[in-house]
Amino acid sequence: MSSTRHPQWLTAPRLALAVTVALTLALPMAAAAQGLGVSVFATSDKLLRGTSQSDGQPVVGLDTSWRGDTGWSLAAGLAGPTWPRQYTSSELTLAASRSWQHGHDLSSQWGVVRYQYLGSQRALDRSYTELNLALGWRERASVSLGLMPDLRSYGPPPTDGPRPRGLGIATELNWRQPLAGRWNPALDLGLGHLDLQRIQGRSYRYASIALSADAGPMRIHLSVNDSDAARHGLVQRRNAGTRWAITLGWVAK
Repeated sequence: MSSTRHPQWLTAPRLALAVTVALTLALPMAAAAQGLGVSVFATSDKLLRGTSQSDGQPVVGLDTSWRGDTGWSLAAGLAGPTWPRQYTSSELTLAASRSWQHGHDLSSQWGVVRYQYLGSQRALDRSYTELNLALGWRERASVSLGLMPDLRSYGPPPTDGPRPRGLGIATELNWRQPLAGRWNPALDLGLGHLDLQRIQGRSYRYASIALSADAGPMRIHLSVNDSDAARHGLVQRRNAGTRWAITLGWVAK
């Protein structure tokens, strides 16, 4: 039986370099073009749904986005650990979404995001696609649903074959509270649940509290996150539980 092989020239470092160069060359144009945005960031720990995606390592990244007058948005980003370990890899994200405003109070959005991990075959196997729906109220409260039809199982890989793949379902409730202050501070609270029952018969809950502020093009974000993913055997203890993260960013205007 023949196996699928990736072209030798399509290595992770080359792909990451090509994307980085392309995004970097877009910086001056994006800063000046209407509807386009570019940001760079560094974070002490890349967290997603309460667990570390970088094995607790600092991560640097570059994001680009475009938003049209009709509610359509496109985005692309590249992020990678500063000191890669065996099970860490760079992440390329591609996203498209459409949003609507319903009167003064309500808004809705649907979108699709592709998470493409770069590196070894093991990293490539972790790649997946997410379809998401969200309903917002006055840019304060939001409830969202994420459907991941090709999500790989969490935890150590099985010894007798590839990780099982199936439907993962994430539900989240978020509240954003603007605070009085010079640098537009805001407090964000979030609760979530990731259902992996269809993949490996387990699920876990997560929560976050974050404080953010901006001064001109600079952004700062401090968060504390907690999840019970390790208690359910889905990730190692060092990548779950209570975790702090600080993120510094610069947004081109």
